[in-house]
Amino acid sequence: MNKSDVRALMKSVRANITERAKKDSAIARAVSEFARNYNSVFIYVSMSSEVETRTIISDLAASKRVFVPYTEHGVMHAVSADCVKALDKTDNLGNTVKATDYFDGQADLTVVPLLAFDKSLHRLGYGAGCYDKYFAEFGNCTKVGLAYGEQLCEFEYEPFDVPLDAVITPNGIIRRLT
Repeated sequence: MNKSDVRALMKSVRANITERAKKDSAIARAVSEFARNYNSVFIYVSMSSEVETRTIISDLAASKRVFVPYTEHGVMHAVSADCVKALDKTDNLGNTVKATDYFDGQADLTVVPLLAFDKSLHRLGYGAGCYDKYFAEFGNCTKVGLAYGEQLCEFEYEPFDVPLDAVITPNGIIRRLT
């Protein structure tokens, strides 16, 4: 299957996840534990059927510097979650606010959405390459994906696709072997 076919299949798989609230809660607990030794976190604001992150963002913001993505003209920037008044509304890129005050520094931990991941912890995203471009500039961080176990599958990846360091699922943390 090519990437487009895998994306279509995995969007359907993710949209039909059962016991979502229970699984999201397990993932949120694992993220909180995983992130305890990090000072700054760059994390996506969930949309559609992605693993829910709003509670995670609120919890992390109590003790860490938290940044969320703002994407404009195909370039993703980090903006402080403090300036985001409402995390409940996103546009089709996951933007919560019209931002111009970018952090554009290196967060210690970056948490990304994904449609699928493989055993080598390559992620399959939406195809725009926003995170790959971001990691090319700000890749000196721990890269973690949030996913349901059903999103594990095999797919072809490109040489420029950056593997994740870990994927957090309801059943635990899968770490990349180095």
